[in-house]
Amino acid sequence: MSIEAATVNLEYLAQQLIPLVGVVQAQAVVDTLIERARQDRRWGEQNHDPFVYGAVLVEEVGEFMQAALKARFESFPAGARGVHQALADRMREEAVQVAAVALAIVECLDRDRWPWGSAALPDPERDSEVRA
Repeated sequence: MSIEAATVNLEYLAQQLIPLVGVVQAQAVVDTLIERARQDRRWGEQNHDPFVYGAVLVEEVGEFMQAALKARFESFPAGARGVHQALADRMREEAVQVAAVALAIVECLDRDRWPWGSAALPDPERDSEVRA
């Protein structure tokens, strides 16, 4: 299924979720699922050990925090609503990526493909293909 077709299906899902959770939460869930689909299309199914997933998650949180720091501490002219909206949009984009990586961790655990023990140790052959 193409990402465009999946997006249409997810928008339908959002319409079904709205009565249960509201518009804002439904859109957040759908955007996270769209990001997960984008990640899967780019990297394929990922099954990392806890340390790799933790590093990927922290990297995404770091990008969110960079956007938050910029929004909080940079000076902008009064009435620069467009700038503030752009910063809020960037923080939301990064927050969706954080949520998508967290969801990928849950998926890995649910698939029971989490590498444990010696499988979690570095393996140059396997790790040359590692992507998040």
